[in-house]
Amino acid sequence: MTIYAYLDFRDFLRDRIDALRRENTKLSIREILRRVQCASPSYYKEVVIDGRKKMSLSAARRFAAFLKLSADETVYLLLLVQYNQAASTVDREHFYGALIDRQKKPAGADHFLTIGEYGYMAEWYHTVIRELLPLLEGFGNRSAGERRQLASLLRVPLTDRQIDEAITLLEELKFIRKNSEGNYEKSDTTIRVEQKSPAAYQALCRFLDVGKSVITSTDPLYRLFKVAVLGTNRDTAVLIEKKINEVCQEIVQIAGASESDRLYALNIQFFPLTKLPEETG
Repeated sequence: MTIYAYLDFRDFLRDRIDALRRENTKLSIREILRRVQCASPSYYKEVVIDGRKKMSLSAARRFAAFLKLSADETVYLLLLVQYNQAASTVDREHFYGALIDRQKKPAGADHFLTIGEYGYMAEWYHTVIRELLPLLEGFGNRSAGERRQLASLLRVPLTDRQIDEAITLLEELKFIRKNSEGNYEKSDTTIRVEQKSPAAYQALCRFLDVGKSVITSTDPLYRLFKVAVLGTNRDTAVLIEKKINEVCQEIVQIAGASESDRLYALNIQFFPLTKLPEETG
């Protein structure tokens, strides 16, 4: 897979190195570390697998040389390292913007939000209205009656002004468009936001509020809310997070392969309830 599809340097290095080792079964992690001049035998596990320690830019350049990345790909890897390890939100957003600018995506690839498009995640109903358009017949936002029809489908009420402002934003961002009959439809692209970005956090908070209202107004037959309190360790927590990501991707694919007649929201939270040993020392 191309490096431009990644937003985490650890995921990229793991995938690329795993592929190399499948091609050459004699290539060990110890040999790779020797070639990239990393003396510590635990470096790969601590930095790439667990993320307990940071990777320096000089080490990233050596990995790029070992993997025979092009000049552009090397720059992208260096940006990934700086983005993933940024200490402040300002730096994180800066490097995120630089990554998005450099991403080279094939036709039909998912569209990751740029910082200038973060307004899309500012309100929960922006995404909902975009996904709702295929379920509406002939919605052109031309009358109060059309807006009432859209609002009547939602469990959380929206005003005409909220609908108008959402449609305006979606059209400006080219996330929706008008067809030959003058009615709105979704653009072809799939919209994604980097899961640990400020925009993702903002959207999660909005949908948590929506979920709290829906849980009390929806028949249990049509909703599912679960809570599990787990004792775990760092390695298992990383494994659980990876499994959650895989399950979410699988669910999105299942939903995308079916015809829709309703909208559901999928919220999954996995967060620490105690202070972490690495935080407290």
